[in-house]
Amino acid sequence: MPKWVHTTFLTVMPKLLCMKRPKQKQVRPVQSTTKQTRNGTMTLPGYNSLIQPVKNLNDTPIVVRMALQLVLLINVDEKDQIMHTNVWLTLKWKDFQMAWNPTNYGNIKEIRVSPDKVWLPDIVLFNNADGNYEVSFMCNVVINHRGDMLWVPPAIYKSSCIIDVEFFPFDEQTCHLIFGSWTYNENEIKLEFEQAEWMDLSEYAPSSIWDVMDAPASLVNKRSRIEFQLRIRRKTLFYTVVLIIPTVLMAFLSMAVFFLPTDSGEKMTLTISVLLSIVIFGSWTYNENEIKLEFEQAEWMDLSEYAPSSIWDVMDAPASLVNKRSRIEFQLRIRRKTLFYTVVLIIPTVLMAFLSMAVFFLPTDSGEKMTLTISVLLSIVVFLLLVSKILPPTSSTIPLMAKYLLLTFVLNVITIMVTVIVINVYFRGPTTHRMPKWVHTTFLTVMPKLLCMKRPKQKQVRPVQSTTKQTRNGTMTLPGVGDFSVNPAHHHPLCPSSEHPK
Repeated sequence: MPKWVHTTFLTVMPKLLCMKRPKQKQVRPVQSTTKQTRNGTMTLPGYNSLIQPVKNLNDTPIVVRMALQLVLLINVDEKDQIMHTNVWLTLKWKDFQMAWNPTNYGNIKEIRVSPDKVWLPDIVLFNNADGNYEVSFMCNVVINHRGDMLWVPPAIYKSSCIIDVEFFPFDEQTCHLIFGSWTYNENEIKLEFEQAEWMDLSEYAPSSIWDVMDAPASLVNKRSRIEFQLRIRRKTLFYTVVLIIPTVLMAFLSMAVFFLPTDSGEKMTLTISVLLSIVIFGSWTYNENEIKLEFEQAEWMDLSEYAPSSIWDVMDAPASLVNKRSRIEFQLRIRRKTLFYTVVLIIPTVLMAFLSMAVFFLPTDSGEKMTLTISVLLSIVVFLLLVSKILPPTSSTIPLMAKYLLLTFVLNVITIMVTVIVINVYFRGPTTHRMPKWVHTTFLTVMPKLLCMKRPKQKQVRPVQSTTKQTRNGTMTLPGVGDFSVNPAHHHPLCPSSEHPK
């Protein structure tokens, strides 16, 4: 307003017209740009959260700086090709309507407002595979006196990811998280990186199944979208123990059929059985200088109303203050009840380990040696599949039960190989095979001495030139047996003799 207008209409004219100017009210400094009504809702006088915060069209586009922080890689579903992640979004922009002079408002430089009271950029995940495009928790928006807006909502996203399983379980996957405005184009909202062009991994809790190799980011489609990439590699220890080693051993076991004699009756049993075997609280927007968390009564979790679980026993539930008293961490120590698994899993596998040794007590020609060993092998494979379904495919540690089953599997394979050798040797004959000299020396000379065994003595046999002797009268004699006549008449009455001619 020009000074002459102010002097004319607010000073001279009221005096000429005998008018009194209204007294100016003293404005008390307020401590917030918001008002709280009786029903508890917050209001911003003269602010419309539906209108984009620009003075005119020349102020567009609004620059929205974005960052993404990966907290947890929950799951990667290879079958449905979906990646399940827990992330923190960081969105920063400037709203000229929310700027104020701190000296006029009790030296307040920062406030927190409900997100439905201010304008928010509608940034969503484009490649969402869940149908829920919103964040998990609508936290407060942090606003400073310069009009800078900060919104850090947590979100759990299910995004589509093309899975390539050609080199499973030694595979690497690249999944994408594409963010952008749903209703504003590049001329109205301009996306930029907050700090660096990659995903923040400072708060990431390592997965027991996947290793994060890299997490780059890039601007696409004329800066209206930001694409975050997540390169992950599968940990292979679990699959090596449960899948690779058993299948490799069975592949070698299938070749043992060629060492079995054809007439042993176990060739088809071995091949068919191998074929069947292959067939885891705190304030979100206030820090420790504004909100101080303390325990209500004791530094542990209250278990007075706890209903006991039939699977887990709660051993302890301590709690502690962390991060300069801005967070409280509750721990829950639980122990699994083992009766069910002892009856269903442990006892049968131990009995099968003893059962595999019973094959050495069966006669070689019984035809059941190979059947018994292969049946035990099939049972161990079934229990390996059961353990792989009960336990998560983690590669950080291998359960003792899985190690035991793998060792039992290996010992059973060795038992089958020894049985094949025994059957092969048993059905060898002197007409087709001769005993090698090293076998004769090892098992008949060296091994008896090492085992303190005595070989039976061999009897000396005198050479005999003839087993019969003919006397003068024509009779035949055997030494040590006596004389006997070769005349048939002496033995059968119907045979003629020289003394009694017919």
